[in-house]
Amino acid sequence: MRTQKFGDNLCLNYNVMKVAFCKYRVEGETSPFHWTRYISLVHDSNHTIYELIGKPKDGVTSVTLQIFVSSEELEKMSRFNFKDPAKIADLESVCPKLAESLNIWLKARKLEMKEKRIDEPKINPVPLDLYQSTDVVKRENGVTYAIVGDAAFGLPFFRALNDGLLCATKLSKAIVEDLSRRPQEKIRINNGQGKKKRKKSISSISSASTNQESDPMEEYSAFFKRLAWWEKQKVNSKAMMIGSSVNTVKVSRKVKQKSVRSKQRASSVQKRYLRVKARRDRQRAEEEEEKVVADEISSVYCELM
Repeated sequence: MRTQKFGDNLCLNYNVMKVAFCKYRVEGETSPFHWTRYISLVHDSNHTIYELIGKPKDGVTSVTLQIFVSSEELEKMSRFNFKDPAKIADLESVCPKLAESLNIWLKARKLEMKEKRIDEPKINPVPLDLYQSTDVVKRENGVTYAIVGDAAFGLPFFRALNDGLLCATKLSKAIVEDLSRRPQEKIRINNGQGKKKRKKSISSISSASTNQESDPMEEYSAFFKRLAWWEKQKVNSKAMMIGSSVNTVKVSRKVKQKSVRSKQRASSVQKRYLRVKARRDRQRAEEEEEKVVADEISSVYCELM
């Protein structure tokens, strides 16, 4: 509909965030990590990961790991989708760092949360985009076209469904009001004398009233634009907060990894120093032993003389 009647014109169309979802199911109940263990895992892996644990249903719980990925990683995973998702083995050749991060989390959840997986984890790349149609109402050849839901705009962070219902409610009321104002038939009004009859069209009455009243479809269009603007602010604000959090974790991870490398380097230097010291101590001990032997030989020689 949007492509055919509205020309697929978008006034907004940009990427908010790049993520990948790793989904699997487990037997019984499970829970997310405690925040202390969560922070430890985030620092040990190469990516920031959020845990989304579903409610148990029929003894089965769904687990979703939301991974924030880079543009390069998202592009490398572009051939995977919901119909053909990636597996850990696939990522090891395509995105080895992402596969390493997921292995760290999956092994930790299996060992520490005692998870019994029903199926193999499946990974799907999902670019979180925000888009908005330029127009949502169009009148053409006496026909009114209107779009709502995903055809009108798309929002991430699970906001699209609720906003789509709000727009659908507003549009349904606008359609009912718009149809009630349209001329359906011509009414004959008697002049009261029974001799003359005059025809008065509802269209003339409707047009007179419509000129003074606002168009309900235009009201829907204005409502949609206000809602879309407000939701855009919310999405951008949330994306900024999440991005700031991800960047903070990334910096903290680099600091920790640098600290670990420094400790490893210091440990390596200390081991090297200890080896050199031990070798020098052995040489000094051997020299002292040789000196003692030489003194004994000299004293024996003097006694013989």
